[in-house]
Amino acid sequence: SVFLERIMVYSEATNLQKRWARLSDKRIWYENMAKFINIMMEAHAIVERNDFGEIVPESLPELNSGPSLRNIRELSLDLLKETEFCKDVLDHVILTSSKAKRAMADLDIEPQDWVDLADTLDQDKNGFIDMMELVRGIGRLRGPARRSDIITVDLMMRSMQTRIDELWL
Repeated sequence: SVFLERIMVYSEATNLQKRWARLSDKRIWYENMAKFINIMMEAHAIVERNDFGEIVPESLPELNSGPSLRNIRELSLDLLKETEFCKDVLDHVILTSSKAKRAMADLDIEPQDWVDLADTLDQDKNGFIDMMELVRGIGRLRGPARRSDIITVDLMMRSMQTRIDELWL
């Protein structure tokens, strides 16, 4: 019984070390983030909308196969800074593209975080996700939820509540 318990503790510690090493590996981050950005840029280049402004699903079939439209390394920094992605396109691509799902998994984003990812990433709630929102948001979503994430939200909520209370008094 003690032997089995020690094996379980060792296994958990080893898995934690492997996960931390993977999340700390900059090469994994850069390669997979570049893949995801390529997928999103490709989607925005070919997406079509109907008369109601909705995405025509048939306009994005190529995302699941074939080479990327562009290589992100070939793009200028200014172009990348100016790039914005529509929230509905991001959500559609995440839900329908196997390449996007693979990139999210390779970035260690949990599948439950894929749902409404665009709402999570759109910090200023303008309907678009700029490159900085995308990179920062995905960077924060990597790996499992941490206790520090919950505490940060709790502290932010307390601060907001204090400010609201001050306004009402």
